[in-house]
Amino acid sequence: MGLLSDPSLSASDKKLKYINLISKYANGFCFLLYLVGFLWFCALSFPQLQSNTYFSENALLPGLVLSEIKMDTVNMARTLLTELEHERETHKSAIPYPWMQAKMKQIGLETYVHNFTLNYPFGGGKTFQGKNIYGILRAPRIGSTESIVLSVPYRPPNTAHTSITSGVPLLLAFADFARRQKYWSKDIIFLVTDQEQLGMQAFLEAYHGDDENNILDSGTLYGKAGNIIAAINFEIQDFDVEFNNLKIEGLNGQLPNLDLHNLVVKLSHKFVLPIGYKMKMGSHHREDAVENFFNLLSMMWTQSSGIPNGNHGLFHKYGIEALTIESVKRESSGRNQNIHQKIMALLKIIEGISRSLNNLLERFHQSFFFYVIVSSDRFISIGDYMPSCGLMAASLFVKSLLIWLMANNKPDEEEANEKKSDDDKIVIIRKSSMRIEVLRIGTVILCSHLVGVAALVITTNKIIHDYLFSMNIPTQTGIFYLVSIILAFSILLPKFLKLNAFDAQFLNIAVLIELGTAFLSVSMLNFSLGFFLCVLITPFAIFINIQEGTKRNLFKFLIRSLLHLLIHPITVIYGVICMLSYIAFSEMNFNYIMDKSISATVDGITYAVVDSLIYGNWLFDLTCLILLPCWIIFWIMNFSKPVEKISKQKAE
Repeated sequence: MGLLSDPSLSASDKKLKYINLISKYANGFCFLLYLVGFLWFCALSFPQLQSNTYFSENALLPGLVLSEIKMDTVNMARTLLTELEHERETHKSAIPYPWMQAKMKQIGLETYVHNFTLNYPFGGGKTFQGKNIYGILRAPRIGSTESIVLSVPYRPPNTAHTSITSGVPLLLAFADFARRQKYWSKDIIFLVTDQEQLGMQAFLEAYHGDDENNILDSGTLYGKAGNIIAAINFEIQDFDVEFNNLKIEGLNGQLPNLDLHNLVVKLSHKFVLPIGYKMKMGSHHREDAVENFFNLLSMMWTQSSGIPNGNHGLFHKYGIEALTIESVKRESSGRNQNIHQKIMALLKIIEGISRSLNNLLERFHQSFFFYVIVSSDRFISIGDYMPSCGLMAASLFVKSLLIWLMANNKPDEEEANEKKSDDDKIVIIRKSSMRIEVLRIGTVILCSHLVGVAALVITTNKIIHDYLFSMNIPTQTGIFYLVSIILAFSILLPKFLKLNAFDAQFLNIAVLIELGTAFLSVSMLNFSLGFFLCVLITPFAIFINIQEGTKRNLFKFLIRSLLHLLIHPITVIYGVICMLSYIAFSEMNFNYIMDKSISATVDGITYAVVDSLIYGNWLFDLTCLILLPCWIIFWIMNFSKPVEKISKQKAE
């Protein structure tokens, strides 16, 4: 037994040995977990760890569809485009409703106009009007129980966005073809939306009877079809198509069922129209791991913002699978001699999608809803990418456990180093004699989160914005002032909420658990956002240590304070905008970019508030309710007082 234990060491000595070992390597072990998680994600860029796309729902197989589109439909699309361009000359800022309504009725669709109103939430009582127009093709084989939506956003001539006028005549030409067919078992809704995503949001709210949004008055739909099972949004820049680009990222990072994505890819291959993802030509995968890695980051960056990159992204919160097909026009000058073949290919793709969706007997459920696209035919499933976030978040839980062990099992400090004199002596406060101030710790946690709630409330409160409007303060400037007030107040909080180092350790445990739980929860819903938060915040949370000595090291204190300010949410937003601006406009002066990034940051915060109020994007809410309070807690911990020695006069 002497080989297994050292009888010369007492129980307290063994405990001290293990505690010192944990204290010495705690940060290193937690950082190792973080590094393994990050390397796990990087390894996913290798093709051997990716999966080929495949169909899980046999009813969607596009090979079963025999195209029946004829050249007369192609000629009709070209004729309608000529007429629409003529109408656009007299309708510079709105949809040519009379022409479009007449064409839908002429085709034989049930045609309706949908009116909606946006009540501007930031003072002044402004309202903005909009109109959608849609036609319903009733299924001849069954009652109106289910439906498919084919939509096109209309952009007037004076818009700053890329023109997608060709989508409307293409959709009308297909509607004329579809009306003559007798095999439809689902209604088809042909929808032309006004005001981009605002019109689509109003249509969906009115269709599903969602009246909770007081800002957007969605109006009334006078004609409805069955339950929507899928939607395809088209952005056709020109009939002279170079390739199709897929847009799948939706609101709050939601994605369509992978089978719908695969359906569009397979149909594009069948009709020999190149298809790409994130504006990259070709559907074949790349063996280059570096290229794959940047493709992953490209998708994840778009997904992490929670902002849809097309009208399709608003369908997902209603459980409707949807994506956008963007047909990119050919860049070379002159007209393509094979433009009829391009139009025919586009029409056949629409026909194939519609007939494949028409075959469905149940909603999408068999394929993946959580994945990351590498290329058009390769993806990474949730079972492969989730461990990377799990390991990085686990480092926070492990760090909290190690802090607990060190705080509760540290042996009493001996009084061997006490200084004695004739007049007085110094008594060291022992850990065993200290008690956790639960009320004080709870007060810090409560106040920090109340500040976050205040940041969310005052930036969205209409009364406050009405007052700012009466003071002639622009919306962006007013929101920036409100955020600045919250920022200044949060920086001054340590003056009012004071902690000692012992209580700060247990406060650190609480905030690490909160962050780890938030990261895991967010990554389950929006992996990209959870991953970027883990990468940015976890190293800081691991290496922050509470000073336990008897005297504060001023240099370390200033360094820690600077690091705290660098990871403040506002600072991070500004830094990201500066970086992206420098990458996009590298030829410009860096000082000019930094100056313009300030106004871009102010605008970005305003847009985040608008997205939260109108569309339900919870990125701004997450920042106010979780990230900002956690930053405030770390900031208060940085000002915690070390455990001081107490002088005691010698009794006479």
